[in-house]
Amino acid sequence: MKPLLLGHLVWMEAYRGELLGVDPGTWNHPDGDNPASWHERFNFEPVGNEYRGSIFHWIGSEPDGGFANLDLSRIGGGDDEAHGVTVVWTARNPKTRERVVVGWFEEATVYRSPKEANGRTYYCVSKQATLLPLERRTKVIKTAQSHGRGHPGRSSVFYASDANPSLSRQLLRYIEEYDPKVAPRPAKKSRWSPDPEARSKVELAAMSAVASYLQELGWSPDDVSADCKGWDLECTRTKKGGNTKLYVEVKGTSGPEVAFELTPNEYDRMSAFCEGSAGERSCIAVVTEALHHPRVHAFLFKKGEWKCDRTGKVLELAERTGARGNAR
Repeated sequence: MKPLLLGHLVWMEAYRGELLGVDPGTWNHPDGDNPASWHERFNFEPVGNEYRGSIFHWIGSEPDGGFANLDLSRIGGGDDEAHGVTVVWTARNPKTRERVVVGWFEEATVYRSPKEANGRTYYCVSKQATLLPLERRTKVIKTAQSHGRGHPGRSSVFYASDANPSLSRQLLRYIEEYDPKVAPRPAKKSRWSPDPEARSKVELAAMSAVASYLQELGWSPDDVSADCKGWDLECTRTKKGGNTKLYVEVKGTSGPEVAFELTPNEYDRMSAFCEGSAGERSCIAVVTEALHHPRVHAFLFKKGEWKCDRTGKVLELAERTGARGNAR
């Protein structure tokens, strides 16, 4: 697999020197609040027959520490250079607040420490550069803040081919299939709200509904959602012969459909508990219309399938990086 590096930038329209559509709010830039000093605004401005890619990659959180060196061993490089690297540039869309692909360099040479020329500092050069027009910047990159370890975090660089080979393969395939002449397909209407505040309200309402539902069944639920265990509730119930445990992953929707996504950690952990040991079981609880008419659909793993005792519906999990579930 080709080595692939992600470089995170501030959102701009052109990156060709012009300060068009700059949104400093999309990243707390380490070089201050003056876009004119940000070298990355020239990333897609050719210098002769090549493009020079700037990334503000500091030691620590302040520019006073100087530029940090890249770990070229993670992208198949030597002591000072790595060749044949695909560098994917990302930025946070100011409207959706999602991290998206804005362009890429192919067959790039990446340097361990930054080079300087004509007052600019840069980490990589390439003769093949693609800058996506605004309407094509739809490839979302999942982050560590929402999907846990193995995804890009707060650093301006991410060694994708080393830290997340699956993401690297997805991006390489995306680049290979990209055709600038083909108009983008209209986005499907999502079942999930792009508004983080709205999503948060749905999640809280779903947690409350599931906790009440379990208490009515005699379970004592404990909220462990902040511990990133792969499930949200740990429940105990006393029966003859001792206590039983139930591990519950909670999902909420604003609509009537049972449809959701599991993160890789959630999917791995819930899959590991499918069979369970004596006295332990796992459950995926989906709350539809969580904000107004909450209805709990509790799917327990029995005889090789996730089944809702109340409705008889079987949950189908289509494995991806995580999983998406639909009830039939």
